[in-house]
Amino acid sequence: MRPRSPAERRYHRRLFPVAGLYVVGIFAATWVFRHGRPEGAVAVALAMLPAIPMLAMIGIVGLYLKDESDEFLRMRVVQALLWAIGLTLAGCTVWGFLDNYDVVARLSLFYVVVGFCVAFGFCSCLLALRYR
Repeated sequence: MRPRSPAERRYHRRLFPVAGLYVVGIFAATWVFRHGRPEGAVAVALAMLPAIPMLAMIGIVGLYLKDESDEFLRMRVVQALLWAIGLTLAGCTVWGFLDNYDVVARLSLFYVVVGFCVAFGFCSCLLALRYR
């Protein structure tokens, strides 16, 4: 296994704590909404709590692309992002039409980002194998 670049190490140092905050935010918001009924601005803030780390993760990927000096590694991440965006858009389009005609259950928009992250991970692995 090749050693990680300094940009990759920074990426992981930034990403993992924010991912932990995301998980904590989901559990905290879910717990509060299940055990009480917040209203108004408190409800809005709690509902948005898990979204803040998710938005930070998007920024962290952008920082990685800015920081990575190895053009090949940067190109591979950009390719994985493009494939993941395409898969996510295709999946949302198909699901949207199926939903319009009540063929499938309505899906929360929260799952679009989850699906994108899964697609990005899958595409990253495939590209890593391709360019071995």
